[in-house]
Amino acid sequence: MDEIMFGRRLKQSNAKQNNLELKVMRLTDQVENFKRIAFGYQQEYERLVKEIRALSYIILNEEYVNSQLGGDRSIQQMDIFQLIKYMEVKYRQKHSEARKLLSELVDKLDQKEQEVESLKIQLSRLLTREQHLKEYDSEEVVNQEKGEEETAKTTERSPHPLAKSGGNIVKVTVIENKNIKPPEPENVEQKESDESQKKQNKRKNDQPAKERNNISQHSDTNATEPIVSAKQEIDTDEKMEESAQSYDDTQKEKRNIEVISNIKKQIEEKTSKLSDEVMAHVVNLNDYIAEMTDVMWDIMMAIGRDGFSEAKDIKKVIVSKGITESAFNTALSQLRKMNIVDQERINTGWRWFHAYELSEIGRRIYLEKFKKEPVECEKQILKKEHTTALHGYCIKDASLILKVIFEYDEVSTDRQKNSIKLYTGKIYIPDIIAKKKQGSVVDYFEVELGNHTQNDFNKKCDKMLMVTRDLRFIVPDAEIMNKILARQIGQWVLEKGGKEKLKGTTIYLTTLKKLNEGIWENRYPF
Repeated sequence: MDEIMFGRRLKQSNAKQNNLELKVMRLTDQVENFKRIAFGYQQEYERLVKEIRALSYIILNEEYVNSQLGGDRSIQQMDIFQLIKYMEVKYRQKHSEARKLLSELVDKLDQKEQEVESLKIQLSRLLTREQHLKEYDSEEVVNQEKGEEETAKTTERSPHPLAKSGGNIVKVTVIENKNIKPPEPENVEQKESDESQKKQNKRKNDQPAKERNNISQHSDTNATEPIVSAKQEIDTDEKMEESAQSYDDTQKEKRNIEVISNIKKQIEEKTSKLSDEVMAHVVNLNDYIAEMTDVMWDIMMAIGRDGFSEAKDIKKVIVSKGITESAFNTALSQLRKMNIVDQERINTGWRWFHAYELSEIGRRIYLEKFKKEPVECEKQILKKEHTTALHGYCIKDASLILKVIFEYDEVSTDRQKNSIKLYTGKIYIPDIIAKKKQGSVVDYFEVELGNHTQNDFNKKCDKMLMVTRDLRFIVPDAEIMNKILARQIGQWVLEKGGKEKLKGTTIYLTTLKKLNEGIWENRYPF
């Protein structure tokens, strides 16, 4: 019994021992496994440390070089975590320095771009100036090569009324048309117009119908619209043929037949389109022509043939024929009342005057009388080139003052001649280009009325800056100068980046009146 119990215990003891051995073996395997894992981690750590230190030598290159040369060796004595923290601090510091350096480089790049742009502008200015001087020299050579006959003609011309004497600077005299009568009150004109209309209607009623037909048929075929009455537009072919046969001369009859045929054709094309408003404006030119005097015809020729517009220029032509100023004034006033000429009061700030041009009726009368279209008068040319007659005459007056007071040898207001192609491909057309042979001076001027928007004014100034560093502006009066131009100039300077961006640039601003005194009222040097 005891042996049996002992045997059981022995077996149990052996089983426990085996279990313990198995556990020990498992634990030994785990330890070995952990050792292998730990060894792997140790290798990775060492490799990581090696890579981090290599990276640190790149990031901290300057400090590392110093440590190798006997300087501070603290970075080599740091553990990996201290080194990482130190690198972080240094990286942030260098990143900040790099951003600062980048900002400085960007500023320098902008500066260099501005310098390049400035050099382009300077080159453009130089080339433009040289081109204008070259053109001036060429023109001078051509003038010198003219014959003695032309020179004699030039010397015989009367001196310019604004020419200088004695070599001293003199003010240009302001010319006012005091001899031109002011417009009469509207009610008086209306009364006279009504009376004139009544007389015309009476003459029309008294005039035979056949004769009225002949007036219409004698109209020039080149006229814009045939001058016929409403009744004539619906007359039959038979009546118009009878009218044509009233002429005895064969050539006249042939021409009248052609005119009648042309009128018939135009009537057929336009009858359906004519409105009551248009019909109301159909006039009989012979009623106007009957009222014309020799002086009135002379005035119309001065405008339509010679191209004059200013009252003083027209008067000079008329008075030179032995006609009195009083007769001239009366005739001009009558033309205006008959709506044959249009009158506009021009005030440039330096002078005021009346400018004239033929009205639509005036042009048709001129064509009927002289069998050719009138030329474009000065006022029409200035309006076409400069939008308004006022702007054109301000430019004209400014150019005259520059030539007389500032002694420029050549002053050009020709838009085609003044066109300058910029290096950007855009075109700049100064109102005035003035040249002096002495000193090889070329100056550019803008005459402003204060009508530009800020954006358009900025574009003009930008173009002007590509041609010259001296921006010169001339205005009619002080109000435009102080309230509009001064403000626009200031805004342009701000949008350009301030005075520093315009270093070397000078802006001149004055009125025509002060320009005549040789004074630039405002000067803004940068």
